Amino acid sequence: MSRRSFSRGLVPLMALVALVSVSFAPPARAEDTITTQPYVDLLNLGALKELGISGKGITIALIDGPVDTSAPELQGADITTVTPCPYTPTPDSISHGTAMASLLVSPDYGIAPGATIINYAIPLGDEEFTQEDRRCSTSYALMLRRALDDEADIISLSLGELLEIGPWMTMDAELTRADLDGVIIVAAMGNNNREDYAGSYASANLSVGVAATDIHGNRADYSNYGKGTTVALYGGPVSTRNYATGKINHEGTGTSISTALMSGYLALAMEKWPEATNRQILQSLVRTAARDDGVEWDPGYGYGLANLRGLLTEDPTNLPDENPLLHKNDEWVPSEDFYNDYIDGLLEPGDRGIKDPHYIYRGSNSNLVSVTSHKTAYGTSPRYHRAPNTPPTPPPNRHHHTPQK
Repeated sequence: MSRRSFSRGLVPLMALVALVSVSFAPPARAEDTITTQPYVDLLNLGALKELGISGKGITIALIDGPVDTSAPELQGADITTVTPCPYTPTPDSISHGTAMASLLVSPDYGIAPGATIINYAIPLGDEEFTQEDRRCSTSYALMLRRALDDEADIISLSLGELLEIGPWMTMDAELTRADLDGVIIVAAMGNNNREDYAGSYASANLSVGVAATDIHGNRADYSNYGKGTTVALYGGPVSTRNYATGKINHEGTGTSISTALMSGYLALAMEKWPEATNRQILQSLVRTAARDDGVEWDPGYGYGLANLRGLLTEDPTNLPDENPLLHKNDEWVPSEDFYNDYIDGLLEPGDRGIKDPHYIYRGSNSNLVSVTSHKTAYGTSPRYHRAPNTPPTPPPNRHHHTPQK
């Protein structure tokens, strides 16, 4: 994979047992500070500062390589880094994580400089582990659960290239929980120029799949495309710090960049519209996206180019409180049946790997009620009282973002 491509691979993690520090490369010299990016003028970020919108009060979970918080361009940013295992990250991992955090919250050029980042630092594929490290192993699902437990508002996944198997295959419960918790998951489409790539985290229902464009708004020739695409956004070039060479790279491109910028857009929208649910923010995203006349959706751009102005000027609180991304692909998880059964409390927790502390089993399996450690309310599912074939109404978001004034 090209070093210019910022959508990286991810190896399976091991168990989340402690919050420990990560060993970093030496901090960069002050004269190497990155002070701006090509998109600053393109997106008119100066106007956001004048409006006082910065993402303040919004927490973004950045599941990525470790962030070097000593980087000059991140001074003053609110970033906490935690990691599942003690390990020594590669320079590429540090470069990637630091770049994504900078695009989000750098005081000079971050899309949402007032947002809080929790960086869940993970190996991105090339790290070497000691025998002791290997005992500290976990699944990606556990990291996602940790972000949900920590009440993140947005989960940013600039990780678009995995194994050929779908990374979400067994994570329908986590995806559904995120939606009900009021969380938006943003995922890179990946950089393979492939259609419906199963190895992308965007290949899941309920997730925002972000494709990349060049500076003129044309689809980048490396960007994956297909049913996972929700919107497209600028994917570089940007300037990034290369911890392998100690130099600044001014040619960084990839759907990872688009994903970080999209996460920043959504943080700004959440701050602007604190009474809107995550589902209404997503309704606004797909309805305000800039597209060709007469084209509602296409595999390269999704619903169109993400439109920051539309997100911040069109009130979403009157839009349907329904996730418009539930039906991206009927073959992907979660299915509509799973989603509805989860809301109605009819899924047996032990069978589906549900780790949601808020989930209440409301079905009629009396044997399960006597043995499960989950909360139960036997026979109280709303399904039993609704007209047949009537879908459930999603409950209010379990935790609601309350931006600081």
